[in-house]
Amino acid sequence: MICKTLCFASAKGGSGKTVVAASLAKLLGALGRKVVLIDADAATNGLTLFNLQEVRKWGEISISQGNEPLGIFEWDRDGPPPGIMRLDSNVFFLPATFAFQNTENTLPDRFRMSLTSAVQIMREEYEFIIIDAQAGSDVFACVAMSREVSDEVVIVAEYDPVSAAGVERLKGLLRNDLTYDRTWVLLNKMLPDFAKSYGDFLEVAKYLPPLPWDSDVIMAYARRKLAINLEEVNEYTIGFLRMAETLLGDEVKSSFEKWKTKLESQLRRPLLIRQHELEAKLDALVHLRADLENSGRAKRRRAVLSLYVFATAIMTSLIWAVTFTSPDYRAWPAWILFVIGIVSLVLFSVAHTMWTRVSRTADLEVERARLRRQERYLEDKLKTVQSLVSADFDEIVKGSGRTS
Repeated sequence: MICKTLCFASAKGGSGKTVVAASLAKLLGALGRKVVLIDADAATNGLTLFNLQEVRKWGEISISQGNEPLGIFEWDRDGPPPGIMRLDSNVFFLPATFAFQNTENTLPDRFRMSLTSAVQIMREEYEFIIIDAQAGSDVFACVAMSREVSDEVVIVAEYDPVSAAGVERLKGLLRNDLTYDRTWVLLNKMLPDFAKSYGDFLEVAKYLPPLPWDSDVIMAYARRKLAINLEEVNEYTIGFLRMAETLLGDEVKSSFEKWKTKLESQLRRPLLIRQHELEAKLDALVHLRADLENSGRAKRRRAVLSLYVFATAIMTSLIWAVTFTSPDYRAWPAWILFVIGIVSLVLFSVAHTMWTRVSRTADLEVERARLRRQERYLEDKLKTVQSLVSADFDEIVKGSGRTS
């Protein structure tokens, strides 16, 4: 088994290298690769603090079993084995310290021997060794970035003039170790849209595709979580995959392609279901609007009929009025007068009823307009879903949240 050792370093603190290192380990572990993380940051013990609860729990268990757990800054290659703990099914971790002592007091020569020996031992068991080095160019960082420890070095930096100058300074100070063939520069904390458009240019210059930085990443880190997610994939995960493919190349290409194919199928399935749902809703709206149009035509016919009825009622009322004001109406038979009165009342009642129905035509127009708005809304949604169904992987991931 061929093992690859990657060292994540930075010219100054705050670049996010610890999160990047941990995220890469999580990604590789989720793809079935066996990975070990090493916290080689003597100043902050960043990875150890990020996994503080797990480190304390594992340390307590080891002590209860009669074993003293040793971090990389506590371990002596001539003593018991280092305290490698499991973080996930395929991800393991060697903390900086279990006793939380001042690791900056560690002798540089002892640290060099410990880290070199630990890496040599781990090469027999793990596919990837990921080292989180100390920021800057002090002796601990230099050891982690050296050729005898790491196969390749990734310098993580923010995208600003000070960080850019710091990267060049670091390359200049360690020109024998940070050569072009084994050194990458990764720009972190970029705006998502800029990160995507800038990635192709950076790859030519031995820069890795930059990583996007948004509120999801910040919130996850605040909760001691990693924003990378292979189940409910997000834009940060896609950016991370693009970076990892460039960094690791053929070593993980098959694993990435297999995962992407599986995930793409999972993402397309709800899109197809959503497409059928929208088509059914749109079809139902079209039929409902057609029924409404037919109902409107019927009401217009009734409106014409009501005009005739109303005119007849008026004429009958006039005849009735003239009849009762005629001097000789008393000579008429009583039943004629009764029939005239009944007919007038019936005609007025029918006219009132039909005019009431016709008055609802305005409500009908309002309902028709509402249905047309819903129809246009569903048509827009359907176009979005149809475009995603036929889109590539990145676009499906980016747009899948807009289809609900």
